[in-house]
Amino acid sequence: MTTGSDGASPEPLASIAPEAATPQRLRLGFSIVDYGIVIAFVVLCVALAVLTPTFMTSGNILNVGRQVSIVAILAAGQTFVILTAGIDLSVGSVLAVSGAVAAGVAAAFGGGPGILAGLLVGASAGLFNGLVITLLRVPDFVAT
Repeated sequence: MTTGSDGASPEPLASIAPEAATPQRLRLGFSIVDYGIVIAFVVLCVALAVLTPTFMTSGNILNVGRQVSIVAILAAGQTFVILTAGIDLSVGSVLAVSGAVAAGVAAAFGGGPGILAGLLVGASAGLFNGLVITLLRVPDFVAT
């Protein structure tokens, strides 16, 4: 421990230079810790493109895009909830119920009314959850 200029009181840790407190590391342009998931994704795509003749076809890419789109939309909405220090556990359930209602209405009345019914059910569930959380002050973890 170092002492102050008068020799009586110790210096605070904040006065020690950060370079002295942590060991120096040689930093390359990239790190596996920083870009490991991207590197793994690229390696996986290259391996599948070489090993499977149908991987890089437009049909497969469109199929993957269709399958990911629903999860991506939900993740974007959930991101805003998490950024506001909340949590919404009902996302999957609301998706399932609104999808079932949309499919039922679409089978009976056509695609347009089915989409509208699914959106209304999802929006109603979200409005209900939001009102319970804000007006009744129920914690979001419990309300959803």
